[in-house]
Amino acid sequence: MKKILTIAFLLCLVCSTAFADKVYTDPHGVSLDIPDGYQLVAKRELPTENKYETTFADSAAIEKAQKEIMITSQISSSGPPNTINDFSEQELADISNDVFKKLATINIKALNNPNYKKVTVNGYPAIVIILDETYQYNNYLVYGYYIIKDTKVITITYACPKNKSDEFLPIIEKSINTLYIE
Repeated sequence: MKKILTIAFLLCLVCSTAFADKVYTDPHGVSLDIPDGYQLVAKRELPTENKYETTFADSAAIEKAQKEIMITSQISSSGPPNTINDFSEQELADISNDVFKKLATINIKALNNPNYKKVTVNGYPAIVIILDETYQYNNYLVYGYYIIKDTKVITITYACPKNKSDEFLPIIEKSINTLYIE
């Protein structure tokens, strides 16, 4: 009986972070599974930069943008390295520092220091930068994943109120590991 209850409990946990069969693919061939309950809230194409941005938000809090997923893909004409692994540690640190510097220009206060961690996202070498920030008197945690494949530079950003991060982390982990780049 204990085994049955344990299995039932585990199934409930898995189902609570279930994903719909909703796969989003942008014009640059970047695909990501979008969690149940998230809706498209913005699309923006920047042709002069060869860039495409898409934002999804938790439909339960769509007006407040409580939890967000933003996908940005850009085709680089200057030919960046083929993967994140082609960057030196100093170059990666510089990327992180630049992200934190840009926050100040848009009235976001970083509460932590510049940081990055090398990770693998569905087989792609990547870095993740975690921001603890204050914006309009609210605290947010932002997880920014940076991936490069050939000439495509992809950023997947997950943001949520800091007090909701424990419930959002399983969604992030499940979603980011569905990334596919053509």
